[in-house]
Amino acid sequence: MEDPKGAAIVQELIKNSPLGAVASANEETPVMMEAMIKSLPLRGLFAFSGGAMTDEMLEGLLGLLNS
Repeated sequence: MEDPKGAAIVQELIKNSPLGAVASANEETPVMMEAMIKSLPLRGLFAFSGGAMTDEMLEGLLGLLNS
């Protein structure tokens, strides 16, 4: 990912996702997950988070992305 801020956010999403443990199991999974998250609409983060993402968290993420 070209944008360092975006790359950091994507890495944090991967680490905190339900599949985070799987992502660290081999070298290809994080690359695949990053590609998936980059094309995921923000509303998809709710489903991807397994219910862990709140409205407030989404607002914070939008604030980070827009800063």
